[in-house]
Amino acid sequence: MEEENAVDPERAADPGLTGVEAAQRAALLTVESYAIDLDLTGFVTGDTFTSRTVVTFDCHDADGSVRTWLDLIAAEVTRVRLNGVELDPDEVWTGHRLALTGLAARNELEVEARHADGRGRGLSRSVDPTDGSVYAWTQFEPFDARRAFACFDQPDLKATFRISVLTPAGWTCVSNMSVVERAPDGDGTRWVFAETPRLSTYLIAVCAGPFHTVTNPGGDGAIPVSVHGRKSLAAAVEETAPEYIEITRAGLRYYGRQFGAEFAGDSYDYV
Repeated sequence: MEEENAVDPERAADPGLTGVEAAQRAALLTVESYAIDLDLTGFVTGDTFTSRTVVTFDCHDADGSVRTWLDLIAAEVTRVRLNGVELDPDEVWTGHRLALTGLAARNELEVEARHADGRGRGLSRSVDPTDGSVYAWTQFEPFDARRAFACFDQPDLKATFRISVLTPAGWTCVSNMSVVERAPDGDGTRWVFAETPRLSTYLIAVCAGPFHTVTNPGGDGAIPVSVHGRKSLAAAVEETAPEYIEITRAGLRYYGRQFGAEFAGDSYDYV
């Protein structure tokens, strides 16, 4: 069935991002924050997920005449709202870029989209052949965060991120920061994570699935460190987790001394 405003991202020409374009956009914009809601429940029986992104950013164009864009690769864009005004996705989205014009000094952009399994780029779905369990994971380097959520996908446009993920019941979800809320939501579970420090888009990570987990809760100033693995690898996780945790704690202490700056996160997870 053909979606009304669906664009095949593999058939449309991907313009990529040049160094000149990135420099011009960085001079024009200051990105403040992202609020990202992902729904992964479609991965249980299919290969699609959805995103809702609200990005707040400043534009340094005095008269609002400069055109710029947000990066987004998706199967379908279902909503675009800029500063409270609904925009037609067919008119502003090319399959890779979402055109922005007439920006204010401070802007809020909301984008909702449906995405396909990234198959190793963006946000992907994997099935454990031993027991059929489904897992979701991200790989955003160097330019693939745009495949999972709408963003200004270049390293120097850093921002804070507030991430919320809806997973099937029985799954565990991890991201850059610790979980601040976990609650039933319909037939699934809603995971809400603490706000990140200012990060580049490619550093955002989300992994979810029916993991087997070993956690050292930390204490005495040490952050929690966890090791997660597929259910079929439970024995290996139990065997190797203590060494992973010990080496990680030693490494964080070492680099904290060497760089004169403590690790900025509030948790550390291996998957």
